Amino acid sequence: MSAMPYEFMNQFLDPFKKELGVDQMQLQIKRLEKEVQRLKEEAKPRAIYTTEQFAKHFNKDNQWVNRLRKNGLITGSKNGRGYLYTAKELEQFTNDYIAEGHKLTSDDQMQLALQFVNRSKLQNKKHS
Repeated sequence: MSAMPYEFMNQFLDPFKKELGVDQMQLQIKRLEKEVQRLKEEAKPRAIYTTEQFAKHFNKDNQWVNRLRKNGLITGSKNGRGYLYTAKELEQFTNDYIAEGHKLTSDDQMQLALQFVNRSKLQNKKHS
């Protein structure tokens, strides 16, 4: 029978019990539980993304997301001093540009990718 999560954690932490003491171990376990919960929350799909979260999703920086918006590849909604993006917009951007392998490192490449996607969508509408 496999060990329960707490049993496993206790087995893992046994060598440290002598060094830290039981009270310190309980505090450390609580910290670890909070960190696990935070990581679970962070991993959940979001309905709304900030510029920073959008950038992190693609392992890019905020400036890249701002350039995407300024070049018309994404729109976002102004929120105070920043922008918010929907999960649908992130998914659409992924399908239109990332999955299709468009290079998006310069403004010129972004403009070319936008033209290509717009032409493709127009042709698809004509054939529907």
